Amino acid sequence: MYLRHAHRGPQTDALAWEAGCLKKGVDRYYGTLQQAKQDGRIVRRSLADLDPGRRIIAEIVAASVPAIAAEQARVKACLEDQEGLQRWTEWWLPFLSLDAPEIAFIATRASLVAAESLRSASLRSIAREVGTHIRMQHDYEAWRQAENARERAVKQQKESGEISSDEYQPNWWKLWYDMSHDHSAKTIRKWKEKSDLYSKSYWSYETRVKLGAKVLGIVYVNSGGWFELQKKWSGKKRFEYWIRLSDEAREWITARHELNSELRPFKLPVLACPTAWGKS
Repeated sequence: MYLRHAHRGPQTDALAWEAGCLKKGVDRYYGTLQQAKQDGRIVRRSLADLDPGRRIIAEIVAASVPAIAAEQARVKACLEDQEGLQRWTEWWLPFLSLDAPEIAFIATRASLVAAESLRSASLRSIAREVGTHIRMQHDYEAWRQAENARERAVKQQKESGEISSDEYQPNWWKLWYDMSHDHSAKTIRKWKEKSDLYSKSYWSYETRVKLGAKVLGIVYVNSGGWFELQKKWSGKKRFEYWIRLSDEAREWITARHELNSELRPFKLPVLACPTAWGKS
C-alpha cells in the first residue's frame, strides 16, 4: 500500500505556526507559576499571588466585609453600653483596630495559603497568623499616620518661624515607600527601626489566637464553598480542625490555569490565512 503525502500549502503552514505559538504560550504561562530562590531552588509560587487565587480572595472578601462590619458595629455598641461591657473580651479592641476590608483580606489570604500547602493548615495556627498580621498592619498604619502628622507639624513650624526653614526632619515612612522597590515586611522592619515614632503593640498570644479565630469563623461562613474543614488527630490526645481547598475549588483552579495558558499565545494568530504566491 502506498501513502500519499499531503502537500503543505500556505494554510497548513499557518495553522502549524499558530499551534506552535500556542504551545510556547502554554509553556511560558506554566513557567510563571514557579520562581527561583536565592539558593537556586525552584519552588511553586503561592496560589494567593496567582490569578486564580486573586479571584478567590476577591470573591470571599466581597462576601465577608459586610459580616465583619456588622460584627464590628455590634462590638462598638457593647463598648458604649454598660451592660455590654460586662461581656468584655480581650479581642474586642484589636478587632476594631482595622477596617473590615483589611481584616477580611488578611484572613482570606492566610486561609488560602494554608489550605493550599496542607502543612500548617490547622485552624489554631492560621488564627495565630491572622491575629499577628492584623497587629502588624495596625502598627504600620499608626506609624504612617504619625510620620505624616509630624511632617505637617514641621511644615507649619517652619512657616510660622518657630524653627529654621533649613532644618530637616525625615519622614521615614515616605522614604521607605518611595525608595524601596520591595514593600515587604522585611524592608519595613529595616526602615521603621530608624524612626522614633514607630511603636509595637503588645497583644498576647491568646488574644491574637482568639481574634484570628473570630475572623476566620466569619470568613469561613462566607467563603461560598471554596474551603472545607477536616477533623484530624493532633497527636496530643485531641482532635484539631484543619482547613483545605474543596475538591470543586481545586478543579476550578486547574481549569482556570488551563484557560489562562491558552489565552496567552507566544504570538497572536493571524486573522486570515495567507494566500499562495502566484500570478493573479
